[in-house]
Amino acid sequence: MKLLIVDDEELTRTGVISSLDWSSLGIDEVIQADDGVHGLETAKLHKPEIILCDVRMPRMDGITMLERLEKFLPDSVAIFMSGYSDKEYLKAAIKLKAVNYIEKPFSLSEREDAIREAKELYQQKVHSRRGETLHSMETASRLALQLTLPYVTNNQTIADLTSELGITMNNNTYFTAFIVKTDLFLDANVPSMADFCQDFLDFLAPFRTKCIYLEKKMQYLVYFLFSQNEPANRHLQSVNTYLCSHFAEIGRYSMACGDTVYGLSKAYQTYTSAVILLQSSYFFPENTLLTSDHPDDNPDV
Repeated sequence: MKLLIVDDEELTRTGVISSLDWSSLGIDEVIQADDGVHGLETAKLHKPEIILCDVRMPRMDGITMLERLEKFLPDSVAIFMSGYSDKEYLKAAIKLKAVNYIEKPFSLSEREDAIREAKELYQQKVHSRRGETLHSMETASRLALQLTLPYVTNNQTIADLTSELGITMNNNTYFTAFIVKTDLFLDANVPSMADFCQDFLDFLAPFRTKCIYLEKKMQYLVYFLFSQNEPANRHLQSVNTYLCSHFAEIGRYSMACGDTVYGLSKAYQTYTSAVILLQSSYFFPENTLLTSDHPDDNPDV
């Protein structure tokens, strides 16, 4: 684990670093910063699991720094240090769910206990977040499965799943389906498709597009891209290139891109158009992406 010490007093930082047996506490690396601004920059760079920081510092106090870091490092655990018995700061620390609040001068045992408690809380947060992520992925997969079926038969199920996931799918949503036929599931050395999906989501974010996916029959990957904005041709071409590059790196595949459709009730149609295209993949070379516009001009990666 990494621990970041943020304090504008060099003697305090040096004293904390030299007084503790970090390896016995399970800390592999200790980083330091001399104020809140540098602490923010350092934390974004090194991503520490535990942050031991002063409350009052020049340019940016510890409360403000940690509020800004929360969206970048949601699982990191804070321990506040202060030489002031300030109730307002203490309230703010509690609001940020700081694991502890220790006042200077603090004893060696106080620091050790606070760090051990922070480690335990960090591990609990990571475990909880992984469980939440797994549940969300399973729910998203169930939703993707529903989109492969005619809307009239399952509209209430789709409404329930989108509500649970907190995503928007309605009559103003555009959908584009991609289907990948691959034998990657048989290769134990292939990276997780779930990890790739997260990278794919990050890639799609600038296009204001989201994605859910489904692993079907141990041979097919079905991706539903959806957005409230009509996808530009250049954006779809970027997606085509991205997917082809990824799957070409790890094995053989055939891929089809369905027609973009408008409205949740028509999401099934983009899937069926991709299925029809994929059925003709036998007539094309491996690692080819088929689209309805130019099936013979697609990138052969």
